[in-house]
Amino acid sequence: MKKLPTLDMSGDTYYVVLGISETATQDEIKRAYRHLIRRVHPDKFPEASQHWKLAVEQKSKKVIEAYCVLSDSTQRSSYDQQLALYRQQHAPSPPPPQRATTTSPPRTCTSTANPGLESQAGQREENWRFLPISAFWGGILITAAVLLMLLSIYFDIIVSASPGDL
Repeated sequence: MKKLPTLDMSGDTYYVVLGISETATQDEIKRAYRHLIRRVHPDKFPEASQHWKLAVEQKSKKVIEAYCVLSDSTQRSSYDQQLALYRQQHAPSPPPPQRATTTSPPRTCTSTANPGLESQAGQREENWRFLPISAFWGGILITAAVLLMLLSIYFDIIVSASPGDL
């Protein structure tokens, strides 16, 4: 009996390679294999580029390997067991439970007349709540100021230069 190839479960399963369901019959496997191998066989593309030929060869090797394993009932059952074990070991973990949060009104940009003073409840008041948009507009203003300064320097050079210097 031929040994099963090592499974690379990071990619497609043999069922996906052949485009069939995991409950497919032997006739469906054979039909899918014949259909695919006619489409991807390297001899079908004699004048293709080397890159294309290499890609077609790799695809046809995958199709042939999938058919060899799935067409033999003992290899298929062994493959299905390995696939089930892999899926069991690499099943996505459930998301962590959500913590109950209290709903509070959204915070906006606020300022206080006396920064740093304690409120009557004994909590420190928030001085400023910066929104992400303020950082964007601040960057725009700084860029505009730098550009205006550079234009000012450029025009000062042009105006102060004598006509012979240009």
